[in-house]
Amino acid sequence: MQCPFDSSVKGLLLEVLRKVDEVLDSKYYQNALRARATTDMLIGSVSQVALNHIGMLVVDEIQNVANSKNGKSLIGALTQLINNSGISICMVGTPESSRFFESAMQLARRSVGLQYTSMSNDNYFQEFCKVMFKYQYVQKRTEITDGILTWLYEHSAGITSVVVALIHDAQEIAILNGKEILNLESLNEAYQQRLSLLHGYIQPSISQGKQTSKIKKKALVPTAMVTDNETLNDCISIADLVDKAKNENMDIVQLLKSNMSVAEVAV
Repeated sequence: MQCPFDSSVKGLLLEVLRKVDEVLDSKYYQNALRARATTDMLIGSVSQVALNHIGMLVVDEIQNVANSKNGKSLIGALTQLINNSGISICMVGTPESSRFFESAMQLARRSVGLQYTSMSNDNYFQEFCKVMFKYQYVQKRTEITDGILTWLYEHSAGITSVVVALIHDAQEIAILNGKEILNLESLNEAYQQRLSLLHGYIQPSISQGKQTSKIKKKALVPTAMVTDNETLNDCISIADLVDKAKNENMDIVQLLKSNMSVAEVAV
């Protein structure tokens, strides 16, 4: 289930009942609404339901408790639910939720356990990438290489969900543009087009000058190095050439080259 956006205790307990009804086809949720159950009543009923039907409760988006004034009340309700029913609770969220649990001793004591964060570039991560790379839906099948493994770690920071998104979106882009191949080029397009908002969080080593995978050099772009008040052949001004290029739909760089020397620099 998902943690309520406002960390509402009642909303959390009702969501537990609703999820149980989806699996068991029961009417716990409807009965709670019909009885207009209070929060105290819901904790008792949810504890009984959890004791009979739930082995482990997974609460996603738990970072919502860190941004709400009701956060500690929600964690207290979950603690009471654990004590009453004896079930285990797995809380899933972004790294900011860790700082919330570390802010108070009672919260830190109740959150002791395994923490799954970003992976290191070890054999386990590489094997995960190799398994994911087998799910290819493009026409031209490719094999994963050491360069692709290094690239995937650089551009995912060891976050498995990002790896899945990269491999999926790279194939989607390759199918749409007709290239039908999963390689570094299609992976890089997926990273630039689909994951642009995550660049600041992933912070790949390429932004720090430590790129290990090969990236094609950009082509030279011709740039005219002239000033506004400079004139050509003492009779034609830059403004006249710009107007001529616009009116006749001409390439301004080529037009400048025909009247003066133009230096090309890489940008």
